[in-house]
Amino acid sequence: MSMQNETKSQKKSCIRRFFGMFKDSALEFKSTRNLVLCAMMAALSIVLSYTTSFYITPEIKIGFSGLPNRLVDFMFGPVVGCIFGGLMDVIKFFIKPDGAFFPGYTLTAMVGGLIYGIFYYRLQIKTPQITTETGWPKVKAWILANITSILLIFIANVLVKFICNIGLNTLWSSMFTGKAWIALLPTRVGKNLIQIPVDTVLHFVLIKLFCQLRRYLLPNNGR
Repeated sequence: MSMQNETKSQKKSCIRRFFGMFKDSALEFKSTRNLVLCAMMAALSIVLSYTTSFYITPEIKIGFSGLPNRLVDFMFGPVVGCIFGGLMDVIKFFIKPDGAFFPGYTLTAMVGGLIYGIFYYRLQIKTPQITTETGWPKVKAWILANITSILLIFIANVLVKFICNIGLNTLWSSMFTGKAWIALLPTRVGKNLIQIPVDTVLHFVLIKLFCQLRRYLLPNNGR
């Protein structure tokens, strides 16, 4: 009986933590410093969209302008990430329009920010006890010390790639261009399957570097 009560208590605790994360994320808007950081990430995202984005097909775009979004998701959580993603999609369109505006893509950006925010918010990147060894032993030590965080990053990318990129964006492209959904699917599936491991590594390295630099960038940060 006590085990059942303990299990129920753990489930309730997990549920409270999950929904509490959304409350904590919404409260991030109360900090002026956080708003300034979001503005800085927005400016960086716009610069990257001009300098690092290109189309490999009329429907598929490659770029690194989403990396500042991932830092916002990591720092401020799903509520801020969702709103930030939607606003950036609209702002980037009006600054650099590449066709007619379609709100479906804004919805995709918001859903992506929400998913990443759920998995990345307060993600812990541990620093292992590393000797003077370099190369693979050093990389292996980092992987083993952060296997849970890497798994969370991987799951987040799988969900975003399949729900947002392959699912929603293919649907929007089909509606927008008039092409059959099934005709657009193969290219998108191939691209996103390749991107899952690439983005997993890229996001882990990005968050790791930010965590190491945060003490200098945000000297008064409490988290």
